[in-house]
Amino acid sequence: VSHKEYICKKENEMKDRRLKMDHITLGVCYYPEHWPEDMWQADLQEMKRCGIEVIRIAEFAWNKFEPQEGVYTFDFFDRFMEVAEKKGMKVIFCTPTATPPLWLTEKYPEVLNADLDGNTYYHGTRRHYNLTSPVYREFSRKITEKLAEHYVNHPRIIGWQLDNEINCEMDVYYSESDHTAFRRYMKKKYETLERLNEAMGTGFWNQTYTDWEQVHLTRRTNTYGQTNPHFQLEEKRFIAASAAEFFHIQSEVIRKWQKKYGRPEEDVVNWINRTLLLLTITLPLPMKIFWCRSRLMA
Repeated sequence: VSHKEYICKKENEMKDRRLKMDHITLGVCYYPEHWPEDMWQADLQEMKRCGIEVIRIAEFAWNKFEPQEGVYTFDFFDRFMEVAEKKGMKVIFCTPTATPPLWLTEKYPEVLNADLDGNTYYHGTRRHYNLTSPVYREFSRKITEKLAEHYVNHPRIIGWQLDNEINCEMDVYYSESDHTAFRRYMKKKYETLERLNEAMGTGFWNQTYTDWEQVHLTRRTNTYGQTNPHFQLEEKRFIAASAAEFFHIQSEVIRKWQKKYGRPEEDVVNWINRTLLLLTITLPLPMKIFWCRSRLMA
């Protein structure tokens, strides 16, 4: 096959992966791990009949890919992707880092988030991890690596979602690794304690810092939890920066495998970033409808 023929073949393959912009594209979240396998075909067929063209999958299914530390399996979602291929359903594949598996949080409790007083949030819902734990970032990188290597070239996958609803249930982080990372963030930004004290207005109420180890995220005070408003603003900036770093680790892995398989980054990453989507999320809670600019890739 000549190079020109190979390029034409790739371009034709990509045409079917693109969303069509001449009409409103409908998509839904689907959780194959919640349903018997013999329902999958009927579910996707009914979706197609209703005009649904895209599904989002796998954001809460880490254990299906890594049931034990370092043991990876793709059989379950391979079977589901065969059904998606048969039914002509486009797929947005998700990294499953919004719900770390129990074996991970039990063995490495330092990955868990904590409240204002440092009390740990334990396993049982979702988004109970912190964004700065080096251990969790490495586990997240590894599961993303395995998923990207296995699925990035699948013909039904039109894009990737990283994690899920970042800073949703929890938008504050007070684990030990968060305090350490915040200290590092502030030191990089202000360089000296003199600049830090000046910018934070620490002359007020004798808040002056004399050692970087004294710098923390918000901690409980005797004034109804209030603290230095300049530090509170920096805390918000720090959390935003931590989320961006967390996403960047995963997006770089996906881009690496995307490039290796010759998938155009324009179609899979940048194009999705520029698309304005109307998202309707229907949960057991009241339905929420909101506009947002898609940030499927950081």
